[in-house]
Amino acid sequence: MPKLGSGAFEPTNSRFLISREAELEHDIDALVRSKNPFLDRETVIENLVRNCGYIDVHRYANGLHVRCRPGWVTSKSLGALKADLLDEDRNPRIVLSTHFGRWSTQFLRNTNRTRTLIDAVIGCSGGEVIGMSERFLNRGIAANRSRLRAPAETVRRQISAGLSPEAMQRMLNDAFQGRWTLSSISDADGQVVIHNMGDGFTPYHSNWHRSAPGVSLAMCCGDAAYADWVAGTRRHVLDSDRTEFDEVDVYASFENSNPVRIRYERVTMPVTLGHGSRLIFSASVGNAAIDLRKSA
Repeated sequence: MPKLGSGAFEPTNSRFLISREAELEHDIDALVRSKNPFLDRETVIENLVRNCGYIDVHRYANGLHVRCRPGWVTSKSLGALKADLLDEDRNPRIVLSTHFGRWSTQFLRNTNRTRTLIDAVIGCSGGEVIGMSERFLNRGIAANRSRLRAPAETVRRQISAGLSPEAMQRMLNDAFQGRWTLSSISDADGQVVIHNMGDGFTPYHSNWHRSAPGVSLAMCCGDAAYADWVAGTRRHVLDSDRTEFDEVDVYASFENSNPVRIRYERVTMPVTLGHGSRLIFSASVGNAAIDLRKSA
């Protein structure tokens, strides 16, 4: 979080966040607990701003400090900021901190500060939001169109046969070039927990396959919004007891990187181990020909 010089503002009066859906979150402690109760408050807020498109607003007695990541906020949230917060009589000073790989802070002192702030965040005077209308896109495809259908069916049979963990890992790495995970839903808090995964994700996260087992998807993935989106698919598949094949076109961040575009085919299916435990299997194969943004 950027640090402002002493004396910039009088003591803080209030702080709240604005979600991508323009919801004003005044109970920040409750929001933090709902997102990740295991991390400290400022780490979660930083993640929400940098990876989930939230706007962080500190209201002081004599001004505002606004933090956001341009391109990841929405027109709705910017509209809420403009309508509800940018009152020049109440806010004689506005400080804007934006994140483009690192934090940059500017003081907005001109008389047209509202337009300056909105234009600085949006990036153009026409009012269009920079970046993707949606970061995460997918499209279901028929099983017989997916390259993953045959290996997935083989995996389901072999997993149910009661392979040892070592034999299972070798089999899955061979079948999917290491791009696979086995996960479950925690009874305690409903989080998706990684049981095991292959080593084929290293171009995106060098230590993922070592650090992820036993950890929730939300905690081991550097992009909390992407983790939530992936977890939603896995919960749906387990609840419906149906295998899903789809094409995926997403922008995601890993290890504090800028967003990168990732396109892949995916299979997500419920599996039952030899001793009866229910898990969620997911595997993918890269496909740069996928483009779901032409009609997004």
